Amino acid sequence: MAAVVRILLLATIFANVHKSTEGSITHLRVPPDFGCANGRKDDLLRHRDISACGGSWEGHIKKSDLCSVGWHVCTSNDTKQLSSISFYEASHVDGCYAINAAYNAGSCQECTPDTDNMAAIGADCPHVDETSQSCFGKGKIDASCCSATYGHSPCSHMPWISGVVCCRDIIPGKAPTITVSPVSSMRVPVGQAVLLKCKATGDPLPTITWFKNDYPITMEGAFDEVSNQDDVVFSRLTLPNSTPDTKGLYHCRAENKHGHSISYSSDITISEPLPDVAACKDPTKQQIFSPSMVACQGRWKGPIKRATKQLCAKGWHVCGLKDRNVLNKLTWTETTSLQGCYAYDAATSDHFTCTKCSHRQKGNLMSGIGRDCGHVDKNLTSCLNKGRIDVWGPLEDPFDVGPSLNSKKSCHYQKGLTTGVMCCLKTKKSKGKRRKRKCTQPCGPNSHCSRNGVCKCDKGYKAVGDVCLARRNSKKGGKKKACAKVRCQNGGQCKRGNCVCPPDYGGVSCEQALRFDQPQEIIY
Repeated sequence: MAAVVRILLLATIFANVHKSTEGSITHLRVPPDFGCANGRKDDLLRHRDISACGGSWEGHIKKSDLCSVGWHVCTSNDTKQLSSISFYEASHVDGCYAINAAYNAGSCQECTPDTDNMAAIGADCPHVDETSQSCFGKGKIDASCCSATYGHSPCSHMPWISGVVCCRDIIPGKAPTITVSPVSSMRVPVGQAVLLKCKATGDPLPTITWFKNDYPITMEGAFDEVSNQDDVVFSRLTLPNSTPDTKGLYHCRAENKHGHSISYSSDITISEPLPDVAACKDPTKQQIFSPSMVACQGRWKGPIKRATKQLCAKGWHVCGLKDRNVLNKLTWTETTSLQGCYAYDAATSDHFTCTKCSHRQKGNLMSGIGRDCGHVDKNLTSCLNKGRIDVWGPLEDPFDVGPSLNSKKSCHYQKGLTTGVMCCLKTKKSKGKRRKRKCTQPCGPNSHCSRNGVCKCDKGYKAVGDVCLARRNSKKGGKKKACAKVRCQNGGQCKRGNCVCPPDYGGVSCEQALRFDQPQEIIY
């Protein structure tokens, strides 16, 4: 019963396994690839290249037909495969399964009449000795021996033998390995071609098949170009005229008789045709990335933020931190496919992965887009969705004090390196309705009602208590001279050249009586 329970538990591991009952013993029906001609694997279920196959045979064990095609009765030449079976496992297999091998006088060879102690595995074998040596390491199990004593044919089937141990045939070669996978993602305008590449090795050379959304590609117009070179096979999938239906996940599969290998998936998205926009001062020197981002070729003077007026057209500005939502939509393939080096108003440093480009911050490296920039690294982080591209390359000497670290030119045009700038479409801010704010009390002389509904002093005046007084004159004697020609009315007093009026009066000379029936208003 213990064997039945163990087999039933292990049966859930295998696919395409069917259960059939013969008498009181439960067997597993397995595909022929599992090694047994009768379609049943009695034991060694966790081993891929070894199977315990039940049955009997006539004559020498090598004439046994219990193994399926592509398999053979294990011999002394299969030491590497058989050594994967521990002695504990071999001695706890139910039954006794013979092996065409024998160990005598310190050597391992095929079972012959002279060396008829036929090796085996199984708890029911007649000779089990953990201390002895065998062809496969420490521990020895024999299915039969001493033919002259017991009067049976050497290396043949005995009533207590349950079957044989079958080993998979070793075929020279190796399983495929994909060395180049298609790009991880790509955004293509409608109507443009999609080109994906795949490269694989193997012995024999594998065949490459392309899949879309896990289904073999049968798209009309798609064609696969394959070429072989030495031990490498190349495959190029071309979709000449992309449509919205082209969108999906693509991958390639390389397969030969030893196995298969699957590439990483490539996420292909299809975008609408790019509009014909004029984002650059010179439209003949622009490359459109998206409806809201364009690469403008040219040089500029001063910091990169000044390039807006020099290279970008009206309604466009040099891309910066506020355009991160546009920058994050770019794939790594798009940012590195652009020829040249186009800068934008952002930077990376040892302390910030995405900050404003400024010469005031040491180690500030101006960011860019393009494969010809000084530093291109896919594994670092920046304002982009993936990777980091710096207009300035890394310094060869870590002690060198170069312009990329502390110069005021770090955010300027770099001759021989910078091709231009990235211009982004300006976003229109929504204008809210004008709102009225009221001051709860009328404001005094030399003051006004601010947009927050608070009285504030006019320019050139400062608050002293509840009144606004003119700021001090720095010249000596300025206070007396300032009030020499000032005449204040209605009880006002001159201070620092200005009349300080009583609460009921206002104006320059306190000549105006104030009304308190309605509060003042200001519209902004």
